[in-house]
Amino acid sequence: MEGFVAIAKCDELVGHDVNIATQSEISVGDLARKLVSQIGSDIKIEEDQQRLRPEKSEVFRLFGSNQKLMEYTDWKPKYTLDAGLKETIEWFSQPQNIAGYKSDIYNL
Repeated sequence: MEGFVAIAKCDELVGHDVNIATQSEISVGDLARKLVSQIGSDIKIEEDQQRLRPEKSEVFRLFGSNQKLMEYTDWKPKYTLDAGLKETIEWFSQPQNIAGYKSDIYNL
């Protein structure tokens, strides 16, 4: 949310495409392995070869650069991926949070 506020307050960014990103990338498989490791589970991750991005895909890698946002504002990423996953796992581990969680809608 802080990234959106920083963009909204910056007149120089009006009309510009700006990424709120971490200057890093991770594959879905590596992210799944990271989650399993942090949760401490012995879940087996299966890869469906038919669902992999084709080698000659128009977009093979997705990498968001935060360079413009950091150049024009004081915004900086608040979390590393590992710290964000840890906090998210802790949040979902609390029964009171799950009770109010609505997976079919996006709300703050």
